Parts: sequence; structure tokens; C-alpha cells
Amino acid sequence: MRRNDRASGISPGRYDVGSGIGDPEGRSAEEIRSIIHSLSRDRHRIDIEVSPNAGRSEVTGINPWRHRLKVSVKSVPRRGRANSEIMFLFSGLLSLPVGNIRLVRGATSSLKTIEITGCTLSYIEERLREALG
Repeated sequence: MRRNDRASGISPGRYDVGSGIGDPEGRSAEEIRSIIHSLSRDRHRIDIEVSPNAGRSEVTGINPWRHRLKVSVKSVPRRGRANSEIMFLFSGLLSLPVGNIRLVRGATSSLKTIEITGCTLSYIEERLREALG
């Protein structure tokens, strides 16, 4: 424990800031809905936070402070490899063609926004709830 932490009374482990995976009740609809922005009935945007160079590609949780879906990808962030892997990951997760998913913001940032066309909000919520456990 650092000196400043002792002075303020903050001890390690006092705050649980884990990824939220494995919640016994699962994710609430409000929490999942907070990261999805509906543009029309079949067009939606999701804000994501990407961690490249991971052991495997998966949706890992929700960052409640940034209102972003946390995603890990195996690829390195060079020449668009991680961005392509994100498109394929969401394509598989939502059972949609890769062409229905596009990156609209954050091509060179870890904070990205993807746009999904061809499915309803309730379908996306259901699939994300399954992916998050």
C-alpha cells in the first residue's frame, strides 16, 4: 500500500472494479442498453473499448464509467488488423455478414464506435447478454 493510500484510508481490494464477467444475475437490460445507440429500427451504434494483443478475441465486459463494451482481440493494432478482427468478432457474435458491421469512429484509438445494420435492438441486447454470461 502506498503512503498516500494509508493516509486516505483506502486499502487495496476495497473497491471491486473487475470486468463484471460472471455476475450471478447477468447483465441488466439498462446496463446493456446504455452502450447501444439506436439510429433507426435496424441501425445501431455501439461504443467499444478495445484491448489488442490479448490471449483470445472476446467480449470481456462493460466499462460502466465510459459506457463502453470492453472487447479483447488477439491481433496487434497495426495496419488495421485489430479493426478487422473486431468486425469479424461482431459478425460471428451477431450472426451477420461482415458488411453489416462497420467502424465509424476511432480507427487509430482504443475507444471505437461500430455501426451495425440489419438487426433489431432486442436481438443485439440478447446476444450481448449471452456473450457476457
